[in-house]
Amino acid sequence: MQAAREAARRTSCQNKIRQLAIATQNYESAHGSLPGEPGGGLDGLTFYIHILPYIEASVLADLYDPSVQPRKQLRNVFSQPDPTMLCPSDQPVQVLYAKGFDANNSGTGDTAHDYKGNYGINWGTGYYDQSRPLWNFVTQSNQPGEPGPFQPDKEIELRRITDGTSNTLLLIEMLAAPTGGPSEGNAGIDRRGRLWIPATASHQISTLLLPNSSPCDSGGGGRGGGSTTLDPRTGCGKDRGFCIDRPDLGLHCDRGSDGAGEAAGYTLAGRSNHSGGVNAARCDASVEFVTSDIDLAVWRALGSRAGNEVITE
Repeated sequence: MQAAREAARRTSCQNKIRQLAIATQNYESAHGSLPGEPGGGLDGLTFYIHILPYIEASVLADLYDPSVQPRKQLRNVFSQPDPTMLCPSDQPVQVLYAKGFDANNSGTGDTAHDYKGNYGINWGTGYYDQSRPLWNFVTQSNQPGEPGPFQPDKEIELRRITDGTSNTLLLIEMLAAPTGGPSEGNAGIDRRGRLWIPATASHQISTLLLPNSSPCDSGGGGRGGGSTTLDPRTGCGKDRGFCIDRPDLGLHCDRGSDGAGEAAGYTLAGRSNHSGGVNAARCDASVEFVTSDIDLAVWRALGSRAGNEVITE
């Protein structure tokens, strides 16, 4: 019975990520490019806000006011969960505290009670700074990472996805991390799963780490163990960014600071509560269940939009 219920939840998750992928295609047909994504910060329209009008039966599309900055609507609009953004295998998570959000923009207090979601955008093969070097399996050397269909402050046209829309990931499942309350202050902040502001380490998923990646062995290779260091050759490691280490929930974290240098090295893995993998949608709106033991070179190739890799699945 339990297995049947989880199978139904997984199917529901696949249907929702497909719906978001189709909404993205409809946006592209209307605007000539994929939705843009601001390069961090608190202001600007995220991918999810761009596609709201194209999501069938969205509960937020009619409530969102495009004349008001999204961060000023976190309490009165985005404090309602949108079922399309949520996978039933995960629990809905509402932000209880986020630094710098208040009604009067005075820098004190908190009105960020937005709900998180479970579908992140494909940020490419590496770190938040997409040009930061990582291990390249073709050249067997460290080279700059390859961006996915999203880059900071750019709207990518489909013709720039030269690897092909059927060979490039668009959306990857993620877990919405619980957050602490105001009494915990910054120590209780975990951005993973936030959709409505463009903050770093919130919904930008990369293929640097394998799906459901766990900490590397202390020796630096393999999977499991306790080292916080990423191993780009094996795809193991913890998420890095504004997060809280919750191994009990499958949410491993190596917490960064809010400095610009730290943000460049932020990275998030695709994660889910499904056994053995995550759901993902490609740029042609096809959906699949990707196993956690997928070959890392293939996973990286699916993350790039113009890497010219040969994918053998």
